Formats: sequence, structure tokens, C-alpha cells
Amino acid sequence: RVNAGYTQNIVTTNGGSQDRATAAYVELTDRNLGLTGRLGRQSLASQGIVGLFDGLFVGYQINPTWSVSGAAGLPAYTSYSALSGRQHFATLTAEFDPFHQAWVFDTYIFDETTNGATERRSIGFQTRYSVPGRTAVMLADYDVAFQQLNSLTLIGNAKVGQYWVLGFDADHRRSPLLELSNALIGESAPDLNTLQSEFKFTPSQIKQLALDRTATSNTFVLSASRPLGERWQFMGDIGALELSGTPPPRPPLPRCSSPAWLPRSPPVSTRTYRCRWPDRVCCRRAICTYSARAWMTHQPRAAPRCPGTPAS
Repeated sequence: RVNAGYTQNIVTTNGGSQDRATAAYVELTDRNLGLTGRLGRQSLASQGIVGLFDGLFVGYQINPTWSVSGAAGLPAYTSYSALSGRQHFATLTAEFDPFHQAWVFDTYIFDETTNGATERRSIGFQTRYSVPGRTAVMLADYDVAFQQLNSLTLIGNAKVGQYWVLGFDADHRRSPLLELSNALIGESAPDLNTLQSEFKFTPSQIKQLALDRTATSNTFVLSASRPLGERWQFMGDIGALELSGTPPPRPPLPRCSSPAWLPRSPPVSTRTYRCRWPDRVCCRRAICTYSARAWMTHQPRAAPRCPGTPAS
């Protein structure tokens, strides 16, 4: 199966052309053995996977009650994402169906890494209840690496009387999804390696920064609907949303302080500064170059200049 496209941009001065691939995989199913395999770009609605991925999915039906499945590969996130080996993931799921699809229980473990560092490691539970006139879904995801609840969702609806359908949606989650790469939000570093090597963040500080940059949202919605004749339908809902704030971004490093008189200062001086951030220890070295100027009535004076600041 292939679902892809290509957009040709004829204006060469404004971006380039784009290709997308929503699905591009081969699938093999053996009903006698209860095996299913799929290789390529695909998506899964369960197992903790968010968005698309490039990789392998394998499912096995042990018996009418139990089934297991697993997936591994490279996250893609959007249909425009190119194949990248920077991130890897693996997940394993078990499904228990004792009531012939009326009430199904799923549990999974999920692990994702970015350049060898743990991006996300979570366990999840999902249950689906469906009988004529009533349905409900509950999903919980807990990140064992951050020791934080990632999401908890409960959705349900029920038919009341002959025409009315009432529903509700209660959702608590981290927004965006809690991952180690959230530490890059608001930072100038392009990746986690730069944040650690050049900005001198320790792994524990990067982990705390990811927590600080991930907000928490709470949503609750009540809905009602009923048909009005053969061609019309009434629908209404009322909801509430709460979104937590996040700490302000890290302030920039201070500029070099100007010494009073440095007529014989060395051409280059190396100084160490401590960021003005109460809950961080983020020291980095700033190199300041000194340029000498001669004034008509004063002796030569040396003024420092930090990288990235305009000359005075």
C-alpha cells in the first residue's frame, strides 16, 4: 500500500519542493497461523506510538482470547519527515479479549532513544468497552524514566431514550508529549548533544529542563445530540480547558564587564560566567577580545568585546 505525493514549487526563491508519504508498506497476513507482518512507513493507533514511523510491525494471535504484537523502527512524526536514524523506538503489546470484543484490555511497554539517550520510556494501559447503546474508552500512559503521568483519558457515550445520545470526554495530559527533546524548547541549541557539550548541561539538568518546558492540560467536555427528522441533526457541547504555565526561558549570558584601565592587557582573555538561573548550574566560558583605542587627551584604553556583540 502506498499513499504519497509530491508538491513542485515553481518559485525557486521561496522554499523548495516537498514530497510526503503517509503510508508506504508491504503487509503479509497468514490467518491459519495467526501472523501479521508489516514493513515500511505506517502508523499504529495503540502501543504508545504517536504519529508515523518507518519500521516493522509483527502481530500474533495466540488464541481467541490472547494476542501479542510488537513494533520497532524510526519515528517519522509527519508525512513530510525524511528517513532519519537519530531516533529509535521499540514497543511490545499484549491484548486480552475475554468477552469477544465487548470488553478488551491492552497493555504495552514503549522505549525510545535519541542518539543513545532515553527519549521516552513508558508503560501504558488501555481498555475498550462496547455494547449496543454504550461505549467507553480509557487510556493511561506513565513515563517510568521521568516518573510522571503522561496522559489519562476517559471517553464515553450512551444512548438515552429513543433519540438522544449523551457523551463525555475527560482528559489529563502533558502538552506536548513528555520527551527528553522538550528540553530544546526555547533554547538556541539544535540538539541535545549541543546542549550538553557546549552549554554544559548535565543529564539531570536536561531532564529537569524537559519537565519545565512541558505544560499540563486538563480538558472536560459534555455533549448531546439527537436527530431532527431525516435530514437534520442537533448537536451541542460544553467544555472546559485548563493549561498550566511553564517557567520563563533561560536568560542570555551576561556581557563581559569592562575593566577600568587595561593599557597592557593581553589580546585575548578567557573568563567564566555563571548563568543567572536559580535552579540551574550552567557555567560556560566566554572569550572576550580586547581592542586598544587612543584618545586625544587620554592614555590608551582597552575595551572588551564578547562574541556576537557589536563593536563600540
